[in-house]
Amino acid sequence: MAFKTIAALAFASVFYTADTSNVEEITPETFNENVIENNLPAVVEFYSETCAPCRHMRTLFEKVCKELEGQVYCAAYKVEQDDNARRGPSFTYNARDVPQFGFFCRGVPDRELWLDRGTAESILRMKMEDLIYECR
Repeated sequence: MAFKTIAALAFASVFYTADTSNVEEITPETFNENVIENNLPAVVEFYSETCAPCRHMRTLFEKVCKELEGQVYCAAYKVEQDDNARRGPSFTYNARDVPQFGFFCRGVPDRELWLDRGTAESILRMKMEDLIYECR
């Protein structure tokens, strides 16, 4: 009986997070329009559904995105979308190790800000604030 209760809570929390998140899920078809052609600086979390550190970083990413709402476009890109085609954003930007955060200013990746693997919330926030400042 306890397992059903835990499962129900986990199921509900996934939908609660999805409803309140300001991180938009993007696809290969929407990447250019939402990231490259965006007037706002953009940060993309490249992630995998099977990656535990990705889930932890998503929580931090959502928190920082909420704090910087309106100043930066926040997106999440599931790398598995590119596996069969051997092309797509995760290959174009060499974002195969996850989690990884890509920083884009006027459609151009800023490799100096790029974050590989997990990082502290304060570093993620600082890098996102640097991106906002650099893109003015």
